[in-house]
Amino acid sequence: RINSNMWIEPRKGNVSMVFWETIATCGQFMFLKKKKGGLMSIVSTVRVVNPLDRDPSNFIILVTFEENNYTIAVSDSREAIEKNWTYLLSSIHPILEELNPEETEQFVLNKITGLATVEEGEEGRESKVEQFHTTFPSLIEDKLVTYYDCAFWEKGWITPARGVLFISDLSIAFKSPSYKTVVLFKDISSITKELTLGLSSNSIKIIAKDRPYWITIIQRDTVFNVIEQLWREAMNRWRDILDPTMRAKTNESVNKLQLDMSQKHGKFKKKFRIPEAPLIEHWATLWYKKKYHLGRMYFTENFFCYQSNANRENNLKVVIPWTKILDLKKSGMLLGVFQKSFTVKTMMGNEYYFCVSNRDFICDQILANVEEKNTYKEKKLAKSVDPTFINYNGWSMDEDTINQEDYQNSEEIQREHWDMYFAENGYLDTPLIVRRFEDLVLQIGIPDIYRGKLWQFCSGSMYSMCIRPGYYSDLRNSEHDEDTLSEIDRDLHRSLPKHPFYQTPQGIIQLRNVLISYSKRNPSIGYCQAMNIIAATLLLYNNEEEAFWLLAEICENIVPDYYAKGLELMGTIIDQQIFTGLVEAYLPQIKNHLDKIGIPVGILTLPWFMCLFIGYLPWDASMRILDCVLWKGKKVLFQIGLAILDMRQEEILKAKEGQSVTQLFKDGSFKTKDIFKVSFSKKYNSLPMHKISEMRNAQQFAYMSGLQRTTTMKKLRQIQKGYPKLKLNELESLFRQFAEFAPVTDKEEINRSIDVDSFKHILFAQLPALRDAFESDDTEKKNLIDALSTLIFENPEKVVEDEMSFIELVDVMNIVARGTLLEQFHFCLDLIYKDIDEIRPSELEEIFDFLYSLSYDGDLCLSQNKHRLYQLVNTIFDDKDVLTTEQLFEQLENDNLLETYWTQLYFPV
Repeated sequence: RINSNMWIEPRKGNVSMVFWETIATCGQFMFLKKKKGGLMSIVSTVRVVNPLDRDPSNFIILVTFEENNYTIAVSDSREAIEKNWTYLLSSIHPILEELNPEETEQFVLNKITGLATVEEGEEGRESKVEQFHTTFPSLIEDKLVTYYDCAFWEKGWITPARGVLFISDLSIAFKSPSYKTVVLFKDISSITKELTLGLSSNSIKIIAKDRPYWITIIQRDTVFNVIEQLWREAMNRWRDILDPTMRAKTNESVNKLQLDMSQKHGKFKKKFRIPEAPLIEHWATLWYKKKYHLGRMYFTENFFCYQSNANRENNLKVVIPWTKILDLKKSGMLLGVFQKSFTVKTMMGNEYYFCVSNRDFICDQILANVEEKNTYKEKKLAKSVDPTFINYNGWSMDEDTINQEDYQNSEEIQREHWDMYFAENGYLDTPLIVRRFEDLVLQIGIPDIYRGKLWQFCSGSMYSMCIRPGYYSDLRNSEHDEDTLSEIDRDLHRSLPKHPFYQTPQGIIQLRNVLISYSKRNPSIGYCQAMNIIAATLLLYNNEEEAFWLLAEICENIVPDYYAKGLELMGTIIDQQIFTGLVEAYLPQIKNHLDKIGIPVGILTLPWFMCLFIGYLPWDASMRILDCVLWKGKKVLFQIGLAILDMRQEEILKAKEGQSVTQLFKDGSFKTKDIFKVSFSKKYNSLPMHKISEMRNAQQFAYMSGLQRTTTMKKLRQIQKGYPKLKLNELESLFRQFAEFAPVTDKEEINRSIDVDSFKHILFAQLPALRDAFESDDTEKKNLIDALSTLIFENPEKVVEDEMSFIELVDVMNIVARGTLLEQFHFCLDLIYKDIDEIRPSELEEIFDFLYSLSYDGDLCLSQNKHRLYQLVNTIFDDKDVLTTEQLFEQLENDNLLETYWTQLYFPV
């Protein structure tokens, strides 16, 4: 068995042989040992100047290619890393000799990445976990994810500090010999990749609570991905709190490998457009166009997937649901050569020929999966009330359009292109995807006759529908919310009202069914205006069930959060802010002019994005845009938006008012060909998506912060109605401190709780009488507050459970901060001697001690004023040994005795 701890994720970069001696070589692999003394001692000196460097391991293994070199294994132990070297010679090197040169690099990188369990520098994890919790005791509940050697900067520093960066599930922490700091993910407002000194691409900039930090590290992209992923998880948890009906799936994994696997699975799902991660992987070769293509075969719960290792231009990909496999045949010969191969035949007659090393095992797995999934499908459909739905091909009812010669010519050309593609690469639902497919979608367009099926295929909705047979039927026939139904019914006849299909009962009924069913699937959205326009469009080319799954894919994956009511359409608003930034960058004159005439970019373009441009551009252009959005995602929306603004720049700059600008986009004069020519021009086809992603994260944080503040302020105003003595700004201040001390949980901040130590911190910060005592180290008063706090937390009428909620804190502060002296006296009496009928002088002295600690804000400690307090006790008791509580309050209330006497306490100048 290989010692997997020596493998690392391949790290690109040249290694200077001046510092290394070669132990062995084999083909493209090199086994190296670090040189001792000489130049290496100079390197150690240079390392003080260059904080990016870490002490290299004693032994490394490199793999070299024509253009790139990679470090793939590291260790300080020769014995350990020799096991990796032996494995390379016996298991990987022989395969490379059989591959084409362009395939070898990708093969090696995939193989080593699969073997790697740590990033370089993660050896000795257990001791690092202990070091992390010892160095940062406040993070004892955090789970360490990973750590790196790095350089760390803060604003104003002349030089960086070199140390260890710890990344946990909830925070980032840095430790150097002379400095340490912690940044919580919940406080981060921005993460971006930066250039060090404007030259080297190896820095990450983090802004938390308006304070910038820089991390400089060789593995910049890897570290950035980890931090960004954990930050997104933190925002997902926050989003769940703000809107509990949301279906955000937060990743509970905190192990670095699990994070990597989660990210890998996310990329896999996006690549194949299926809702599942792979269970099994196999190396396989596909025979296509008289050529072998090496790649990976993946088995998921419901799908057979394959992708070649070639570059993007020559990449091949196919997805086949187990239920679509008609036949599987083993074969042994191809072109007269013996092969371990098999052929998969699909329901549509597509055949795919694969060569694998463990053919019999793979074929047995395929047959077992096919049988299992077909049995499951039959059972589900047998239980379904109405398992089939009619596709009325509503698009064909628009006779005014389909009878036009231009339309017919365009359809014929598009259909010829697609028929040729299907003939060469297989038919829907299981064609082979090659680069030509994307060219057809983006440049040629989809003919109406194929549009429905290709929309399902491009979006991946057909795969979601495939694995949930009967789901839509069951949902459609379940109970619905009457209020949501009323909303939908109001908009039904506003949905493409001029289209003939929606002038028929079938069209309206189907649209109603789809919208109400989706509202039941996703309560966080329910129903939102603009969804009716999109659903109505989808139904022109699909049956009810197909349109439902397309709508789900659009709302949940392609433009997530666009229609989220609980978050006030967060996704749309954020994308408008991003789009405004893009307009400012690409079309600054338009941005400035729109601001000048009082119609900001976001106000103009928000409905475009909400409706995916349907109804705002000519129909054929809208359909082409939807084709592209379903294949390429929301990037297309930004491209189209920039293009049509660009095409109307001259008219926009002449407009004197906002109404004139909106009219420019309602005249129907745009030509589809021109829109796509500008949209996919060099200028707009290369939008910086990594920057857009960074902007989206930052805007999401800002949006949720604003939403959180709005929600909190509403609740604080409601709370204030019950505590009129506390001003709203005082409640805000109190809440900020409460939120700072309340541990992060899955509850909203205002519904969390604090412990007794946090309560004492808040008391000292909020009460003037205590603030000075804390700063002057008044031990006597501190001890009294300790005792008082303990009494409060032990009193079930003040704190219901062991921890204090915000409303319980407000209840206490309403008395101790804003209550009258007599109310504070009552408060102390109830805490110390609750329900007593009689009181003695010594007991009253004790109560006065506590009252003094809360209310006296002079400079004298209790012992210096004690004789004055006890004079009041003597006055009240007048040589009596005991008083009833009723007599006591008569005395205190008589001529405001307590307040009057309290003002006579010493307040030295």
